[in-house]
Amino acid sequence: MAIRLRKDATGKWVALCAADWEPRPNDVYLTDGMHTALTEKFTRDFEKEGIIRLQGFRAYHGTDKATAQIILKEGIKSGCFWTQYRETALRMGGKHIFAAVFNHQKITNWNPDSGDWQFINSEPIPIADLKYEPPVFIYNKGRDDE
Repeated sequence: MAIRLRKDATGKWVALCAADWEPRPNDVYLTDGMHTALTEKFTRDFEKEGIIRLQGFRAYHGTDKATAQIILKEGIKSGCFWTQYRETALRMGGKHIFAAVFNHQKITNWNPDSGDWQFINSEPIPIADLKYEPPVFIYNKGRDDE
């Protein structure tokens, strides 16, 4: 979610939901991607220092109908592409969306500090650890069944 940084009446910086607050001069606007990058960086730093211990983060895998049917029977093998953005999974992978919770030990080929938007799971994910989201209808002539 995008954020606006703004100084309050005392001069202290506050973070506001960008969707809920109208822009003002001198606001600093952080996009969804910037917010995600900062959150991930703080999470890694805080976990390393023992300040917090998190269960992980949610990511999404989009695919077509045929592959979704296989995943629903067998789970997801290692080596699939994932993104933290549901909309990206939908746009890049397909309208059959799977969600899973990851920690940094179960992923490869991902460097969020460099702005990477996707990563690969390094371990299989069983059906019990997946959440399947029913297809989202997007009119696409000739591909409505995929």
